[in-house]
Amino acid sequence: MKIFLITLGFCLITIFSFAQKAVLDKPITVKLSNERLEEALKIIGNRNGFSFSYNPTDFDLNRRVTVNATGKAVRQVLDELFRGSATYKERRNLIYRK
Repeated sequence: MKIFLITLGFCLITIFSFAQKAVLDKPITVKLSNERLEEALKIIGNRNGFSFSYNPTDFDLNRRVTVNATGKAVRQVLDELFRGSATYKERRNLIYRK
């Protein structure tokens, strides 16, 4: 009986971990004005519990960005920041440029 309950517990944990919303689909609220792109990514990640991985030579991290998003998916906010020129993948709480 003990083994059955332990196995059931592991199965439930696995099911609930897969049921979590993907980071890129998570709704966020952010308001940034005239921030450097690099700083904007740090702020968004820190406030929402994920981080970004990217090659800094792929885009101008010093470019100034403004974003005002309420309840938008992370993917939509990134599309605004990168002007639709990037695609993303996620792995756990890490978003990286594809």
